[in-house]
Amino acid sequence: MDETRTREFPNLLNVALSRARRQLFVIAHAAHVAEHYPGRLLERLLRMVRDRHEVCTVPEDLRMQPLLAGVARRDHPAAA
Repeated sequence: MDETRTREFPNLLNVALSRARRQLFVIAHAAHVAEHYPGRLLERLLRMVRDRHEVCTVPEDLRMQPLLAGVARRDHPAAA
């Protein structure tokens, strides 16, 4: 989701962030967001979080693998 495809995205993000009471955990694939959404709201938010707050990097052996590794899907761009 980003503001160029979903006009309501800034409002949805604002609601999500403002509901946090004591702590907010942001879980994201920051490299993917930076590559595919440079300069957009979500990328700017992640950059601000990284610059101002503690960031935990997931160890390589715990990182997610593609959900359907090796399975071609007609609706996925990589299947073309």
